[in-house]
Amino acid sequence: WTATLDINLLGAFRVARAVVPGMMERREGNIVMVSSIAGKRGLPANTSYCASKFGLNGMTQALASELGSFGVRV
Repeated sequence: WTATLDINLLGAFRVARAVVPGMMERREGNIVMVSSIAGKRGLPANTSYCASKFGLNGMTQALASELGSFGVRV
């Protein structure tokens, strides 16, 4: 459970946190997050994976709304 969240959700967060300041300073940039259908619907026997992808989708939407005014597309 923890490893799946660490890789799929926290890994993406850490990369975004590392690159966003420079993108905001330049007032441009693109961040691409890779999710799956598991981020849209729950799948049996995949609870941790689905949770990580649902979280990734939410983080992607939040970052897009926060960073759009800085010219950063997510």
